[in-house]
Amino acid sequence: MQISSASLLAAQQQASAQAKPQKSAFGSFLSAQFADSAYRYLPDVARLEWACQDCLVAEETEALDPAALREVPLEHYGSLRFSLRSACRLLDSPFPILKIWEANQPESAASELISLDSEPDFLLVCRTTGRLRLHRLEPGHYRLLASFAAGLGLDEALAASLACDPRFDLGAALRRSIEYRVLARMTFHPPRRIP
Repeated sequence: MQISSASLLAAQQQASAQAKPQKSAFGSFLSAQFADSAYRYLPDVARLEWACQDCLVAEETEALDPAALREVPLEHYGSLRFSLRSACRLLDSPFPILKIWEANQPESAASELISLDSEPDFLLVCRTTGRLRLHRLEPGHYRLLASFAAGLGLDEALAASLACDPRFDLGAALRRSIEYRVLARMTFHPPRRIP
């Protein structure tokens, strides 16, 4: 596999002229270079690498204290909104990019062939206690966190997760999210009373 540095430089210059971040120029460059090739997974592996780097340098934010949930009246749970910690990233891919990434780490002794046709990846990348952690999520859990990241309330996020996976278990996903230290803040908006 040979990548033309002139082609990459041209892609970066074009992205700079359009005021786009360089990371998207590299992803776009890889997509254009390898879209119909055996290396079509490379843009997604590059996104994973970038997510890892982003998490490593992100500002430190406190994880949500689960005790805070006890203070929310039950009737307001549907309007709960959660934000994700700044050192967390979500990404999905039709390719098994976590396996590919792990197999290409210096300490890896992996020798098996990885099928690009295996299950898609729904990943959470986060830095907790100074360490980078990568978690493969169930599709419903991924959709829940992506909905929170998009600013949706719990009822809407739950609906999106159930549409993705009718067997989705909200309680288990919230417990794992707290365990992974993904959630940062929680807000809720009580319904307005009309006088």
